[in-house]
Amino acid sequence: MRLATLAVLSVFVASAVGCSMFGGEEESSPQLLQFSNDGGPDDLATVPTRPLEYPDPTIALLPPIKDGPSRADAVPKEDAILALGGTVSREQVNWASADPELAVYSTRFGYNPTIRRNIDAEDLEFRRNNDGLLLERVFEVNLYFNVYRPQSLDPYDELQKLRRANVRTPAAPPDPRR
Repeated sequence: MRLATLAVLSVFVASAVGCSMFGGEEESSPQLLQFSNDGGPDDLATVPTRPLEYPDPTIALLPPIKDGPSRADAVPKEDAILALGGTVSREQVNWASADPELAVYSTRFGYNPTIRRNIDAEDLEFRRNNDGLLLERVFEVNLYFNVYRPQSLDPYDELQKLRRANVRTPAAPPDPRR
């Protein structure tokens, strides 16, 4: 009697978990990288990306704009342009009209204007096909690195390939696997 009750109960629990795991999967994308948030502060969000600056006391500060940009916001594109010796202007410039020779050279083999949408759709399909087994999803096991391992490069193998091809490479730290 106990065995039958236990079997019925386990079937009920498994079906309830299965329904909650598989319901509405078409609308949402699989989360392969699991993070738990206990509601506390995000320590990484408070790391300054550049040195702190005191504003010039002779200039009146503008009032803050709700949901607007901040001087402390990270601007990786502008930072990369400045690091490579370029200049950043406040207005958006169409790169093709700003440097037509670069546009011609970089598109000499053709280009796909919808590449970002195509890659996003392919990655979503890949994540849906590789979203883990039932117990991995139930216990929120981190699957990201296992799923994407076949698509990743080993930096030390690539470094050795380049060096064998007599390509100049920067110095690299020793391989930790050896």
